[in-house]
Amino acid sequence: MKCPPRALSSALFLIVTTLLGCTRLPQLGNLSHLAPPERGRSVLASIDPVQPKLALNELQLKGSHNSYHRAPRLALSRTWRYSHAPLEVQLASQGVRQLELDVRYARGELLVGHLPFVDGRSNCVKLLDCLGRVKKWSRAHPDHLPVFVFIEVKDDLAPSRLDGKLDAIDFAITRVFTRDMLLVPEDVAGSAPTLRDAVTTEGWPSVEATRGRIAFVMFGPQRHKRAYTAGRPRLDGRVMFVAERDTDAPHTSVVFYDDPIRERAEIAAAVRQRFLVRTRADADLRRRSGRRDAALASGANFVSTDFVDPRFDWLELGAQATAAARCNPLSASADCSAAALSESLQPAVAGLEIVAPTR
Repeated sequence: MKCPPRALSSALFLIVTTLLGCTRLPQLGNLSHLAPPERGRSVLASIDPVQPKLALNELQLKGSHNSYHRAPRLALSRTWRYSHAPLEVQLASQGVRQLELDVRYARGELLVGHLPFVDGRSNCVKLLDCLGRVKKWSRAHPDHLPVFVFIEVKDDLAPSRLDGKLDAIDFAITRVFTRDMLLVPEDVAGSAPTLRDAVTTEGWPSVEATRGRIAFVMFGPQRHKRAYTAGRPRLDGRVMFVAERDTDAPHTSVVFYDDPIRERAEIAAAVRQRFLVRTRADADLRRRSGRRDAALASGANFVSTDFVDPRFDWLELGAQATAAARCNPLSASADCSAAALSESLQPAVAGLEIVAPTR
């Protein structure tokens, strides 16, 4: 049976391929089938060179580690004894603007969880459900600061068959989010020959140009990164940025250094080059104020924690416990201010769940 042409719009593509029983993915080397004409150019074009605006790399955002996680009923490891509120609650009430989802391909679909059976409880079991929650919140708050969703492609002891299926993650994202809601690599690359060149020479888009947008960042096993980035120094046609430790790779724009004490120099060097950097304020459910303070002072753009609920009184970025961002202590310019980071959000969502980890 012949599949319909790839040039069909995404909505029509889904309908026709479903009716015909065709399972082929759309051509992801070109995102033009999703982009409205007015969004066809780089977001960088919206920056006024006479009146420079606050750029994304001048922010420091609060992140949650394993954002989907729910503590197992019987935890075999003390490091699994934590639960996060649903994704939309973290976004609405806890000031989170960087999420993290562990993704596997099993039983014919993309699933979100840590370790099946022993630590598999999740606030949203299917990737499409997780993405739908983020979209619903984003649509209700169109002036929110950009949200970065880190997708960790899992390849460990539990079943996961993502080899050759990385396009399925891109496809899932573009099934849920319209093009105008996404910030993708080609938006940032502009006319530069590589994504790295664009970031280190031209910088990131402005905060104002990316309000209401969602950006996705892939990290995980190196072989998956190589497959995803092969032949794409600008990551044209890809939906996700790729988090690396190698700041010389042509596609590098986001890097991660999880230890803000031992890797303080690496973080500072990357921030000065205008890469976006993720670090962690804590690990293994151990809170050490020295590590947290080092993470906040490091200039990392994303500071991730297991203790994101404001009632932990652990990682706050402003006078309000739910502050989503602050001016980056290392990279922010004089244009950065609390007013520039403001959001018009709805009142806090009720019904938070908190599970205090065992010390």
